[in-house]
Amino acid sequence: MKASLQASTESGLRRAIQIPERFAARMSDDAIWAENMKFLDRGISKGHGFRLASSPSRAKAGTGFQKENLYLLSKGYVFTPSRNAMVPGIGARR
Repeated sequence: MKASLQASTESGLRRAIQIPERFAARMSDDAIWAENMKFLDRGISKGHGFRLASSPSRAKAGTGFQKENLYLLSKGYVFTPSRNAMVPGIGARR
């Protein structure tokens, strides 16, 4: 599972979760998802937005990309009008 979201930093630069391939190859999907959630939670706690790697309409059921979208929606995030990012909505949980 590759990172499909990038967290925006305060400087406006983007960064993506980085799990070295040599580690990811030995990790279960659940372990990768746990690391991904830590990455998302760090960004959420700082109020960062997340730029999407592709259109949310391309999120297939059960994929990491769909999990990321659903997780952020559950935390009060919303899609931007262009649907290329997710940002904290009114009342987003930190």
